[in-house]
Amino acid sequence: MIRTLRETQSIGPSGLPRFELQGWPTPEARVSVGIAGGQPAWDCALDEGGTVPQVWEHLAMDMSGVAAVRASRQVHGRRVTWHPGEVRGAEVAEDGDGHATAVRGLALLVTVADCVPVYLAGRAGEAVGILHAGWRGVAAGILARGVQVLGERAGLSPDDLVMHCGVSICGDCYEVGPEVHEALGTGNRRGTIDLRGVLSAQASQLGIGAVTVSPWCSAHDGDRFVSYRASGGQCGRMGSYIVMRGG
Repeated sequence: MIRTLRETQSIGPSGLPRFELQGWPTPEARVSVGIAGGQPAWDCALDEGGTVPQVWEHLAMDMSGVAAVRASRQVHGRRVTWHPGEVRGAEVAEDGDGHATAVRGLALLVTVADCVPVYLAGRAGEAVGILHAGWRGVAAGILARGVQVLGERAGLSPDDLVMHCGVSICGDCYEVGPEVHEALGTGNRRGTIDLRGVLSAQASQLGIGAVTVSPWCSAHDGDRFVSYRASGGQCGRMGSYIVMRGG
């Protein structure tokens, strides 16, 4: 059964606005999951040189037990990078659209402004992953790849995993052409599409143990979030993150 799970607002000492899930997947797992920034003063996008925005470092300032941040230039594909060792600081990894780790204190980040941030975690917080899921990545099978990486690297079966589809454009606001419906196999010729619904169906087919979905929409909840579609491509990017907090 797919449940709705709402992120709630939290602002840390740096002033960085973020919305977080509370107690996901369990309070004992000590996993922090959420979405931050987006407004002009808090743009999480990489610059042309690929350097790390200072806003990323504010995540480490605002959350205890965070030693490092990793992200990448996103290419709307299915590459998921495994981060195996202890790291420090905020850096850009190889191009790709997903990250996974079993290292505590390492915050994994993807940037979004309508695409779905997909959070994956072992039920007890043994390992975590985050995926940037636009329609091209969803069609390419990035969710299946994320599950595969966590299986190969952390020994977690799909049934061991829980998944949350975070803040993104909703099905009522996301108008697409027939090529998108064809790529995703929805059977429709035109109209809107619910990417979180498509991902939830894929999760069920993969055997993921539990799935939740955010009710927030990046487009019609524009007083809180930013939307590429709603802004005509003029907005910045939000940073969606997941981290197993250290001691």
